Amino acid sequence: MSKFVALSRSLMKDDEGLALVEYTILLALIAAAVITVISAVGTKVLGYWNTFNGNF
Repeated sequence: MSKFVALSRSLMKDDEGLALVEYTILLALIAAAVITVISAVGTKVLGYWNTFNGNF
Protein backbone atom coordinates (compact mmCIF):
# COMPACT_ATOMS: atom_id res chain seq x y z
CA MET A 1 0.00 0.00 0.00
CA SER A 2 2.84 2.36 0.77
CA LYS A 3 4.21 1.83 -2.74
CA PHE A 4 0.87 2.94 -4.16
CA VAL A 5 0.84 6.05 -1.98
CA ALA A 6 4.42 6.88 -2.96
CA LEU A 7 3.59 6.40 -6.63
CA SER A 8 0.49 8.56 -6.32
CA ARG A 9 2.45 11.35 -4.63
CA SER A 10 5.20 11.25 -7.23
CA LEU A 11 2.64 11.36 -10.05
CA MET A 12 0.84 14.32 -8.50
CA LYS A 13 4.06 16.35 -8.40
CA ASP A 14 4.62 15.79 -12.10
CA ASP A 15 2.37 17.61 -14.60
CA GLU A 16 1.90 14.49 -16.70
CA GLY A 17 1.08 12.51 -13.58
CA LEU A 18 -1.48 15.10 -12.57
CA ALA A 19 -3.12 14.84 -15.99
CA LEU A 20 -3.14 11.06 -15.63
CA VAL A 21 -4.90 11.34 -12.26
CA GLU A 22 -7.44 13.77 -13.72
CA TYR A 23 -8.16 11.48 -16.66
CA THR A 24 -8.51 8.51 -14.32
CA ILE A 25 -11.06 10.37 -12.19
CA LEU A 26 -12.92 11.47 -15.31
CA LEU A 27 -12.95 7.90 -16.62
CA ALA A 28 -14.32 6.64 -13.30
CA LEU A 29 -17.11 9.24 -13.38
CA ILE A 30 -18.01 8.35 -16.96
CA ALA A 31 -18.01 4.64 -16.10
CA ALA A 32 -20.32 5.28 -13.13
CA ALA A 33 -22.69 7.28 -15.33
CA VAL A 34 -22.73 4.56 -18.00
CA ILE A 35 -23.43 1.86 -15.42
CA THR A 36 -26.28 3.94 -13.97
CA VAL A 37 -27.84 4.53 -17.39
CA ILE A 38 -27.51 0.89 -18.43
CA SER A 39 -29.06 -0.21 -15.16
CA ALA A 40 -32.03 2.16 -15.58
CA VAL A 41 -32.56 1.20 -19.22
CA GLY A 42 -32.22 -2.49 -18.36
CA THR A 43 -34.95 -2.19 -15.74
CA LYS A 44 -37.28 -0.53 -18.26
CA VAL A 45 -36.54 -3.14 -20.93
CA LEU A 46 -37.14 -5.93 -18.43
CA GLY A 47 -40.52 -4.40 -17.59
CA TYR A 48 -41.44 -4.16 -21.26
CA TRP A 49 -40.26 -7.73 -21.84
CA ASN A 50 -42.35 -9.06 -18.97
CA THR A 51 -45.41 -7.16 -20.27
CA PHE A 52 -44.81 -8.48 -23.77
CA ASN A 53 -44.47 -12.08 -22.53
CA GLY A 54 -47.58 -11.74 -20.39
CA ASN A 55 -49.69 -10.87 -23.42
CA PHE A 56 -48.99 -14.17 -25.18
